[in-house]
Amino acid sequence: MSTEGRTGPRRRGLWLGLVLGAALLVLAVRLALHREVTERPAVNVRPESPPPFSALELPRPVEPPVVPIAAEPNPPETGIPPALGAIESEQRTVNVRVTDQFGQALEGAQVCAWTASREAPELLPPPGSEAAFTRRTSAHGGAEWAETCWRQLRWSDPTWSPCALTAVTDSSGRAQLSLPAGMVAIEASKAGAGTSLCWTGDSGPPVTLELQPTRLVSGTVLAASGEPVADAIVHSWSYWSSHSALRARRPLPQRTDAHGRFAFEVTDPAFLHCWAFADGDWTVVGRSGASNLDLQVELRFFGRYALQGRVLRPDDGPAAGVQVDADAPGGLDHESGQSRSGNDGRFRIDVARPGPWVLVARSPGLISKIAAQPTLDERSPVAEVALTLVATATISGRVTWDSGEPASGFEVRAVPHRTKSGGGNDDRIDFITGTPTATCDADGRFVASGLHPELVYSLSASRTEDAAQDSVKAPSGATDVELVVRRADAGRDALRGRVVDGASGEPIRAFELRFNTLWYLGLNSDARTLLVEAADGRFVVEDRPRQAHWLEVRAEGYPITTFGPYTPGEPFEVRLPDLSEYVQSLAAEAVAGPH
Repeated sequence: MSTEGRTGPRRRGLWLGLVLGAALLVLAVRLALHREVTERPAVNVRPESPPPFSALELPRPVEPPVVPIAAEPNPPETGIPPALGAIESEQRTVNVRVTDQFGQALEGAQVCAWTASREAPELLPPPGSEAAFTRRTSAHGGAEWAETCWRQLRWSDPTWSPCALTAVTDSSGRAQLSLPAGMVAIEASKAGAGTSLCWTGDSGPPVTLELQPTRLVSGTVLAASGEPVADAIVHSWSYWSSHSALRARRPLPQRTDAHGRFAFEVTDPAFLHCWAFADGDWTVVGRSGASNLDLQVELRFFGRYALQGRVLRPDDGPAAGVQVDADAPGGLDHESGQSRSGNDGRFRIDVARPGPWVLVARSPGLISKIAAQPTLDERSPVAEVALTLVATATISGRVTWDSGEPASGFEVRAVPHRTKSGGGNDDRIDFITGTPTATCDADGRFVASGLHPELVYSLSASRTEDAAQDSVKAPSGATDVELVVRRADAGRDALRGRVVDGASGEPIRAFELRFNTLWYLGLNSDARTLLVEAADGRFVVEDRPRQAHWLEVRAEGYPITTFGPYTPGEPFEVRLPDLSEYVQSLAAEAVAGPH
């Protein structure tokens, strides 16, 4: 073969090598630039003049040994989040982590922070309307309820004003904010992923925010005649737990359109309350419970419907000064009313809602024999009823340990039991008598009073540090009812457990725990978040009462799940389900639809 024939392929191979080398060099440079951009953590961005991003690394999680988590007393119940008022001279770095509803880190979420409270009198109910509001609200929940509601409505949510700082989360879902020391408010959001609850607390500790889809609250404001009310102002607030720094933001007040309609978005309200104000008067409160669906609220002014009648003594004479309670069945979206009978036994309760109602009367030692159940409609907007009283009954007995010794200081609760012997009161037994309680004395003796004479009750004994025993059924008038509490149920102990992957059994190294003692309502009465980082997935929570605990476990890559019940003392294992299978099951349920 000639020399020229050999050098041709060699030259072509040399050029090909040079081209590939240049391409690899360009690719390496692009990867380095991409890594430099994507690995930079999020920092503060002031809306006025955004500074450049910082190159400081976020702190990395460590794997310390398991350290017992000391019990913390619940903070005082204030009802309204504390006012923001930061000290501008001192700055603190606040680490914020943002996840979706499945616990996975969210990149590109916007984190907003507010550092001061702002009064907004133009957005709050006019002070001159307090008398009308109190008159309407106290008749449907009592004076204390009316005062609480008015304080809530006169509270300016600090998030109504522009935020002081914003930041954007990095690939690990983390962002850093340099905030003044003191009380601050922080919220996260991302298009398509939803919004978090607002965190209101001290600016020092780390914060974890979970994004939830927002829901639309829409409704109509109606006059007493049923016609829509235009230009009415709708005020609202969402219930938040006083034991948690997380709360739902209060929506801005809305004005109804020409058809009396209004709408606003909310984030995860456990309970939502709405009122409408127009022409110096207030509607009744509209309440809605948490659900995965958009909420519909109807607010109607008074003047069309009423419940009235007489309260009679056992001898059929008029009963004066007797409390009459009215309730419209309907789950969480219901209306209630209250009145007292006059010297002639007459009473009247103005209500805003048509439909079925239940009325009972109570006074010391007396109770309605049968609950009246009228129905209001357009043809019968006013119902006339008679409530005859009968003497209340008692149930007495004794609480003992399983050894036979008397157990003192236990609370005995009497819950009405549904039975056909209820004298026609089966539909709303709980509303007739409530759940009377009594405390046993040093000898374990108790007397539960104020009971309906024709009902059967389930009695149980409980104490803060003791689990309740199985309930015992007894008819009104029963004596010598014995409630036995096991000695082993007394005391406190540590809650010990281990969190592992449900499929592989491998320990989860970092997770969050929340005590969810009201899991069946989706509420959290002890909403402290316990952060655990342990190589073997173990945790210890000291000094917990020996009673049922439900744990809400959050770990990245797993669905947020509630487990339990667990009792302190014996160790247990929590197995987290696979996220992909969980998402597939949700999708399958959505396709199948309701059963």
